Amino acid sequence: MKILLLLLLISQHATAVEVYEGAESVLLPCHLLAAPSEFTAAVWDRKDLNIPTVHVRVKSGDDVDDQNQRYTNRTSMSADALQTGNLSLTLRNPTVSDNGTYTCILRITGRDVSWTYLQLKVTGQRCRQRTSSSTSSSLAQSSLSCLGSCGCPGYLLWYRHVLWI
Repeated sequence: MKILLLLLLISQHATAVEVYEGAESVLLPCHLLAAPSEFTAAVWDRKDLNIPTVHVRVKSGDDVDDQNQRYTNRTSMSADALQTGNLSLTLRNPTVSDNGTYTCILRITGRDVSWTYLQLKVTGQRCRQRTSSSTSSSLAQSSLSCLGSCGCPGYLLWYRHVLWI
């Protein structure tokens, strides 16, 4: 009978990452502090989704068979993640719908042995002001518009009364 005693030194506290929507990518960190010689898989998931699997890395490569389709072609891990202990996940083109709690799970022969939690917050793009002026008699008109999904109305119009003396 073979007994495996394994001491994991991995962060168990929740970490938070914030990124603006429209960024090229965001890195969700997960690092082992011990040699991961016995690990057979690293799994990233979101329990709030009907299909919780975000990404799976096994010794032979990525296993995306059960991946939630919203993450198709948007996630990647280092090819040597299980050998180095750097289990960080790159998520490309983050959107507000990616907000949530992600879990980095380590597996040994199908058994989950460690969990690290990460809160991802994707916020709308920063608004940029575009002003234009037109004067007709005593009114000047300016506009403020948002580029992208920035959490403010797509187009705001305001008027300023100008007193001509």
